[in-house]
Amino acid sequence: MSSHTPGNWKVGFDDGTGKSYITDPEGRVVVRGGFDSLGVKHGVLKASDARLIAAAPELLEALESVPADADFGCAEDFRAALDRWWSSVASPAISKATGQ
Repeated sequence: MSSHTPGNWKVGFDDGTGKSYITDPEGRVVVRGGFDSLGVKHGVLKASDARLIAAAPELLEALESVPADADFGCAEDFRAALDRWWSSVASPAISKATGQ
């Protein structure tokens, strides 16, 4: 089990300034991007990067959910289990990461 801040993380943007931020399920900021008082960039500035970071918990969960030693009995059972995993876990996590 990981010790990261649990997902479902969400991406947002401050008041039109282009600063991105990522929040946890309670709305607390996990990562914020922007510029400091000297104009130095920090954190997450690109929306595509923010989406990928926000999807990290789901991507990790998807990978951890793949059974390493499952006995599916036959190819049809394996394919059915893989299809269920892909549509319910992997595909949604990838869509979130890519913004699609």
